[in-house]
Amino acid sequence: MRPFRLGLLAALMAAFVMPAAAMAQKKSGKDADGAYNAAQMKRGAAEGAAAAQAAGIPCTVSNAAWLGASAADKKTNSAAKDMFEVACSGSMGFMIQVDKGGPAMGFSCLESLSGLACKLPENANPNALLQAALTKNTVACDLSQTRLIGQVPTAQAIYIEALCKDGSGYVLKTSMPMDLAKPIKAEDCLIYDAANTNVKCTLAEPASRLALIDRFVTTAKVNCTVKERRFVGPLKDGTTAYEAACQDGKGYVLKVDNKGGVVPVECAKVPTLCELSDARQAMTEQAGLYTNLAKAAGSNCVVESYAVFPAQPGQEVLELTCKDGAEVVAVFPARGPGKVYDCGHALVAGFKCAPGKLNYSPLTADLRKLGKTDCSVSDVVARAKSAKGNPQIEVACADGLPGYVVEYTDPATPVGALGCRLVGCNLPANNKPKA
Repeated sequence: MRPFRLGLLAALMAAFVMPAAAMAQKKSGKDADGAYNAAQMKRGAAEGAAAAQAAGIPCTVSNAAWLGASAADKKTNSAAKDMFEVACSGSMGFMIQVDKGGPAMGFSCLESLSGLACKLPENANPNALLQAALTKNTVACDLSQTRLIGQVPTAQAIYIEALCKDGSGYVLKTSMPMDLAKPIKAEDCLIYDAANTNVKCTLAEPASRLALIDRFVTTAKVNCTVKERRFVGPLKDGTTAYEAACQDGKGYVLKVDNKGGVVPVECAKVPTLCELSDARQAMTEQAGLYTNLAKAAGSNCVVESYAVFPAQPGQEVLELTCKDGAEVVAVFPARGPGKVYDCGHALVAGFKCAPGKLNYSPLTADLRKLGKTDCSVSDVVARAKSAKGNPQIEVACADGLPGYVVEYTDPATPVGALGCRLVGCNLPANNKPKA
């Protein structure tokens, strides 16, 4: 992680002096609410827009105030400076430092430190603008608090911690200068709790963030009294995974999407993602269950291991590795008998085995049934449905001659085969130039 710039605003705050008129008002009690005086507002109206333009911030200035000035310092070779606050139409407000005769820098109201906070009425609630931006970026967080973590000038990025009302938290990465119209990257604070990095979330304790897992268990409607909780991390499908270990020894991975939807997966089905429960024992028990279900479906597969296909409505689909080395795809509905297919016929059913697991002999046998005895299948690919709406596959032949497009009424019933010379084929072996 690149170093963060945290001290610049604090140094600026110490360097600036309050205008004499403002100090006089404070002494007389006329500035008790901390509002800017007329002279500050007048100068802000005259110079604020130019300061915003010089700082290059995304702002159509709707109001502005001059905060004060600092004198030049020959010892540090620093120029005299002015500080302005600007309100921006429909977007985040800024503090702007202007070096006399030099550059200008802008800091959003979300980056302000204690003692140098935005005070214009339009800038009273910068979190509301950030909330709208988070919603636009599909970050499910009802904001409670924010905290500036720092800036990374080399990456042109600002990092902010966001605490949500439900106890979750995020590290937000925005553009620099902050432009909420641009994409915001949000990473769960739990990532930083577990990582060895100089970035940490401090607005809440890590234990309170993990307590969310109990709510996810309730939402998922699984029978689990939570004993232990663990953050797993982001998954390739865009969800974030959490592990819950239950009092009865079972465990679940809870996949949570950016809208708060929860999909539970038993640790027995994703043992590599689970650490808190005995996934190995659960997997062994589950393999025994799948062996019994496969047997009930007419298969002699004694399950050694398995992999779960993406969730299918009303059914469970798995690739089973049998102890005899065979690889099959099993479809087990919630009720009634299941079906078990070899990897070739699974392709007809719409499922694909892992690479290198396909046994082509059952497809060769299908061609024999259709009178095509000249082809031993060497490759296969799924095809679009036929004109009758039946599933089709394309096969290549081991002898190198053009293969066939085979039509099925169901994965077990081939009804026709057309040669690739008659219909367009896609496999490279079926598209060799004629000798």
